[in-house]
Amino acid sequence: MRDMNTNVRDKEGNHITDETEQKERWKEHFERVLNRDPPEEIPSLANQHVDDMDINMDEISIAEIRNAINKLKAWESPGIDGILAELLKCDKEIIARCSKIWNTEKIPVVWKKGVIEKLPKKDDLSVCGNWRGIINTREDFILHSTG
Repeated sequence: MRDMNTNVRDKEGNHITDETEQKERWKEHFERVLNRDPPEEIPSLANQHVDDMDINMDEISIAEIRNAINKLKAWESPGIDGILAELLKCDKEIIARCSKIWNTEKIPVVWKKGVIEKLPKKDDLSVCGNWRGIINTREDFILHSTG
């Protein structure tokens, strides 16, 4: 298994051993990778037959919310707030919150935040580009967007 705590290199290829400087390098890397300029040309959906899509826009049912909650995997890594899926399954207010979000179409600001986790891709792991970043968000948001 690869060492996940490998020293990282700066842009010139020099090893960074100081933990604070490593964190700053990772921040710089993911800001560059994730904060891209918007595309110059936005694709048109005119020929995509959007009207033919079978999307249920009715009010979300209690059964749908319970089904989505039950699909959450146990003991998975929690989101930015540290709440595990097991706690959501015990939350008596979760159905009311999900219904409110569905009906108002407003996602709480805190649900839009996440923590970037790095996963090794290939080769020399001291090179930032050889890691993949995934964003770990709130379990509730994942539940609501995939349910």
